[in-house]
Amino acid sequence: MKIITYTLRAGEKDASRYYRDAAGLADAVLEEGQQVAEPWIRKLKAFIQQHQPEAARTDEEYMLEMLTLGVLWLRYSDDGIVLNKISKEVLSGLVEMRQKGGTLKPGADFFRGILGTFVLYSEHRPELVAQLQFTVKNLANLMDWLTATGEFVQEVKRFENWLGYLRSIDEAEAADLIAEAVSFAMWFEEKSNAVLGRYTEGVEPFLADVGETRRWREDLIFCSRQRLEYHLNMVGAEIMNRAYRADFIRARSKAVLLPACIRKRLTGACQAREESGTLFCESCDPDCQVNKIKQIGGKKGYEIFIIPHESAAFSEGNVEEGELGIIGVACVTNLLAGGWKAKALGIAAQCVLLDYCGCRNHWDDEGFSTEIDMTQLCKIMDESHAG
Repeated sequence: MKIITYTLRAGEKDASRYYRDAAGLADAVLEEGQQVAEPWIRKLKAFIQQHQPEAARTDEEYMLEMLTLGVLWLRYSDDGIVLNKISKEVLSGLVEMRQKGGTLKPGADFFRGILGTFVLYSEHRPELVAQLQFTVKNLANLMDWLTATGEFVQEVKRFENWLGYLRSIDEAEAADLIAEAVSFAMWFEEKSNAVLGRYTEGVEPFLADVGETRRWREDLIFCSRQRLEYHLNMVGAEIMNRAYRADFIRARSKAVLLPACIRKRLTGACQAREESGTLFCESCDPDCQVNKIKQIGGKKGYEIFIIPHESAAFSEGNVEEGELGIIGVACVTNLLAGGWKAKALGIAAQCVLLDYCGCRNHWDDEGFSTEIDMTQLCKIMDESHAG
């Protein structure tokens, strides 16, 4: 097993300790959130109810959104203030072109790699972040930068309600809210380093030369996530699983979405059948985890899909609310966005983390097989099966 950025095993035989640690930290985050975020959440929910941009979510989901806002402020607000309007418009246009797919995608990715390296990527400057005022304008600048990267589509959608609320109150009160979010994130950074730091020790060595190894590539920003962002996604996955569990159990049909990197045979030796960009396991290798998941899932009424790239994990199809529940398997940096996207499409999701990353799309030039903790997967399956 080659460790690139993170491992859920961290010297253990499996990921069971990680899942206990993540659950404990999620408890602490929600307890802290009740003190820090709950007063603001009440006001935000009243604003949403009045303007009706969406059905109100649970307090736990809004706590996670506020924590995410604070984390991304700490990480990227220094980049937001230097992005000019022309660069933002060009990059946002390339993101839209890429999302349409087809023959335009390779060209869009090529130019995103060049412009992203020139315009978006820079060494993190915490001293500049510390000097920034907590203003609505600076938050809007941050959201513009996040939009231009194309890597934070779901996060920006979640922040739109917060930005709308902040614009409806006076500047001093808005500054207090942003300051509380950043304070929440700083508390979380210290707490998560203590609890989850053992699982992300590879991130900083990987980041030491990411600017060179990923230069001119469209995934430069994606691969430049810091440990704080890994920890946010880890805890966010646990909080989302709790928030969406009841809807998932009630869903009438169930499926497991697996990344292609989990196959034991990554080359042409894999006999998976391809249909419309999705792979279906043909049980060619009894030792392959996909085959094992297929056998277990089949007994519990789960369909198994292998998704070659995370961008194809969900489509804008007609999914009736409450019809589909999925268990999504992904590496850490895809978790929050994937959960929010599923929710937006009316799909109730639970997630299981890859024990480590290894795909050739982003992390390794050759690519190698990844794995998940089967006990965690079976636990989620059993809960839904019992429901």
